[in-house]
Amino acid sequence: MRPVAGTEILLILMTLIWGANFSVIKASLSDFLPLTFNILRFLIASVLILAILRHREGSLRTDKATLWKTAILGFIGNTIYQLLFIQGIKWTRAGDATLILALLPMTILLLGAALGMERFRFGNALATGISFSGVLVAVYSSSQRSTAHASNPILGNLLILVCVVCWAAYSLFSAPLMKHMSPLRFSALTMAFGTLFLLPMSLPQLLSQDWKSVSAAAWGGLFFSSFLALVFCYIVWYNGVRRLGNNRASIYSNLSAPFGILIAWLILGEDLSLWHLLGTVMVLFGIYLNRTIGAGRVQKHADREAALPLPALSRRVVDEIPSQPEA
Repeated sequence: MRPVAGTEILLILMTLIWGANFSVIKASLSDFLPLTFNILRFLIASVLILAILRHREGSLRTDKATLWKTAILGFIGNTIYQLLFIQGIKWTRAGDATLILALLPMTILLLGAALGMERFRFGNALATGISFSGVLVAVYSSSQRSTAHASNPILGNLLILVCVVCWAAYSLFSAPLMKHMSPLRFSALTMAFGTLFLLPMSLPQLLSQDWKSVSAAAWGGLFFSSFLALVFCYIVWYNGVRRLGNNRASIYSNLSAPFGILIAWLILGEDLSLWHLLGTVMVLFGIYLNRTIGAGRVQKHADREAALPLPALSRRVVDEIPSQPEA
């Protein structure tokens, strides 16, 4: 098998895992308390990612100034993001959360334009409007049907939307650091700091967790969400970007949106209507249109291939901005 073909197969597997991760997490939260589940999977993933960094680069040492910056970004992109995400996914439908997180590329562009880092053209505005409208169509359609899979869908969806803004800020402000360190080192350090800050906030739920009630399926979900969705998929993405380039790899990552919605329908029994499908198509078309138009960068970055995968389903980099997935 050609190396490129093998890489593409792994990228498709990655999108399946990322798409399934939403449903796996939501199902596991029937046994785990939200912060208990989250801190366990991030402790596991952080240790493994740091070990991989030590093996590949020979050292974990980083200068103090850089450590402070990665700590702040880790707090924004991991601690705050995960606090909001895990509660949001508990309250809303897995399919809706998947689709809302597809707005990430557009949100990066909007925030970048507000900060003077992007030129927001008419075509970008049109593409963004199409994607946001698609989410509204799908989420409104879901709200009109059964609430069996969503105890508080409005608040849950709002939390997921704030997650998108947090990760957009994380992605934009990571750009200067990415000039001086590898994507692997940046990801490992921000994840480790984010986990460190998340630990004391999770202690009350860790201490009150009823461990006897946790089923084998929920433990399997924890394994899936930590070893596969975080560690394995990160390695696959990073190698995919190195071999194929960010633009080509991102084509595969966008498949996480339809995969996530389809898997939520199959595994959790969430409703799936024509309006939901229409909303998904609108979101993906908006992403495609925006990528075709392109965004004019004001600030140029030295390494055109430096990129990390985005969270959940719409992992693209607006021009050359790096990001990573940790949903």
